[in-house]
Amino acid sequence: MGMKNILKQIGKLFAIAFPLVIWNGLAGVHRMFYTGYKSRKMKSFGKNSVIHFPTKLRGEQYISIGNNTSIGKNNLITAFCRGKGQPEIIIGNNTAIGEDCHITAINKIIIGNDVLFGEKITITDNSHGKTDIDSLKIPPLQREVFSKGAVIIGNRVWIGDIHPSSNWRF
Repeated sequence: MGMKNILKQIGKLFAIAFPLVIWNGLAGVHRMFYTGYKSRKMKSFGKNSVIHFPTKLRGEQYISIGNNTSIGKNNLITAFCRGKGQPEIIIGNNTAIGEDCHITAINKIIIGNDVLFGEKITITDNSHGKTDIDSLKIPPLQREVFSKGAVIIGNRVWIGDIHPSSNWRF
């Protein structure tokens, strides 16, 4: 019996020993530990908010998350200090950010209260260089990271994704 088959058999035994309700309970405990671990260096972190595993945070000291907010799985939230002031990311109360999203700031991003993100959404206040003719002649990785200013998303906004299998036509 190969290693893959052995692991599948062990998985079947776990399914008997740990029904889904117990497994989900253990996942909830893991999520709370992960939230505590990830939120420890943040500028502020609200009550009843949660960060799902495995979300990556960079520049935590510049990130604030409000109350009752959920940050989904596989997100990347980054605040990069580029020497021209401190970046800031503020995520409001009762906000839900779906999976596989990317939020990155060198300046400021404010996301209001009661905001809903779909999956695979990118919010950024910066780009690799300006978009004038001379800048576009330089390869993107050689351009200075540039921000035109803050990105502000108001309250009660839904930012959705369109699934590739949907019937939407443009």
